[in-house]
Amino acid sequence: MTKMKDKSVGFEAQVIALSGQGLSAEDISQALTLDLDAVELVLRGAEERRSMECSKLEKGFSALEDLAISSISNVLAYSENDSAKVRAAGYVLDQRLGLKKPATTTHITIQQLNMRIEQARERAARFIKDASPIPV
Repeated sequence: MTKMKDKSVGFEAQVIALSGQGLSAEDISQALTLDLDAVELVLRGAEERRSMECSKLEKGFSALEDLAISSISNVLAYSENDSAKVRAAGYVLDQRLGLKKPATTTHITIQQLNMRIEQARERAARFIKDASPIPV
């Protein structure tokens, strides 16, 4: 378990950092010797702030989507370049028919990343050992 008791960093930052490493609220409360209710309160507050930030981003992206739709409409209506019209029409049809799905991201914790790096190092070491010339 990761211990992170540093006087120069506020306990809220420590709780959020440990949560980001994949520790549960119970583990964090034990590691920092804090009350479980206090840890859960900090984590809820952090989630609410993250949710508000995401909401602001969504509003910004929504405005950009409206601008993109308007631009595509203008290309379809007024462009003299047939290639641009065909690409714009194809994009609209792909979106309408659901053929183009937004890319999804994979979320992994720091612990999972470190484990994958260690596994890659082990495989590389085995490969180098297996590829080494046999002494005669």
